[in-house]
This record gives sequence, structure tokens and C-alpha cells, in this order.
Amino acid sequence: MGNKFYRTLVDSLEIKTVSLGDYSFSIEAVGDTDKLIESLSDVEFKKEDRFPYWAELWPSSIGLSEYILNNKRFFKNKKILELGCGLGLTGMAARTADADVVFSDYDPLALEFTRRNFRRNFDHPAKVLLLDWRKPIVEEQYDMIIGADILYERKMMSPLLNLCKQALTKEGLVLLAEPGRIVAQEFLSMAVHTGWTYKSRIATINLNEKKHNIHIYRFKLCST
Repeated sequence: MGNKFYRTLVDSLEIKTVSLGDYSFSIEAVGDTDKLIESLSDVEFKKEDRFPYWAELWPSSIGLSEYILNNKRFFKNKKILELGCGLGLTGMAARTADADVVFSDYDPLALEFTRRNFRRNFDHPAKVLLLDWRKPIVEEQYDMIIGADILYERKMMSPLLNLCKQALTKEGLVLLAEPGRIVAQEFLSMAVHTGWTYKSRIATINLNEKKHNIHIYRFKLCST
């Protein structure tokens, strides 16, 4: 990223308090993501995988975080890998539920913000992993894989499913939240075709004075 991007990033930072029921989290985020995107050079703008999606607090992360905190007993003592951690909110909700969480993202800046936000809310450092789904290097297996709003690119569907097969324990679960994109239906079809079953529910959350219906999917790989 160019110098203009980093100057805009620093100038746009703000601290937000995210309240989820009985819990609240202090999150350092970018106040104006549109301005941050405008600061990208023409070359950077054309590289879709370099867009700073991580810099925004998405409704799906709120929905999945609330789900986790409302069902803490299912996450306690679980070893969890978060994919596309962004600012770190969903993984922090899992940590609040007494899970052992590893935060992963393909963008080093996202991991830096996750480290900083985790430090704001806990008294120990976050476990982070730089991870590209297309060439995953995952040396451990996890009881659960979670991700908020990561189902938006068709080209990443197959790598995502392959990664989940590689990184899950035998009885592991995948928990994904997304805002109802059409492309997510294609992912569901691909998942079923490749041996997964899933259950779904819809959670309604409020963000920036707007209501959002968030689809939460729980996947399990069929036994062979």
C-alpha cells in the first residue's frame, strides 16, 4: 500500500464501543472506509484482494458475535480458528466464551488491528496466523472454524471448503455468518455436493440505526 493509504488510515482511526447484551468491546476501527478506499492508487484499486475489507465493522460480525455470546456453553474450551478476522470482534466474543482462539487473515494489517483490539480488551496477547486460503499452511486442527461475511467471492469457495476439511477435527464444526448474498447460496450448494450438511438460522441485529438480517450457518462434514 502507498503512503497516501497509510496517512489516510492513521487520520481516520477512531475507537468504538460495541455493546452486545451484557458485554462490551472497545474496537479501534476506520471511521470512513470510503475515504480509505479512495486513497488507494489505481494499481491497488484493481487488486480486489488488497481492498481493506478488514477495516470496517460488518453486520455479520455483530450477528455472529451475539450468537456466540448467547450460546457460550457450546464454545467453552473449544479450539477455534477464525477466518478473515478483520478487526477481531467475533474471535474476541469466542474468547469471552472461554474458547482458545487463533485469529487468521490474509492481510497483515488486519492481524495488526486484531492484536491491538485484543490487547484493549484482554490482559494477554492474541494468537494470530497469516493465512491465505488458496495456499493454506495450517499445522493444527481445530474443534471449530468461524467466519463473518467471508462468502462474497466465488473463486474462494472451493479453497475455503478445502481449508475447512484440512483444519477441522473429525467432529469439528464450521460456523459462518453472512447477510443474505446470492453468492452464498452457491456456496451452500457446493458444500452439500462435496459432503457437508448444514443447519441455518436468521438473527436480526441493529447497526448504525439499521436492522440487518444475518444468516448463520452451521456446517458439519458427513462421515465417510
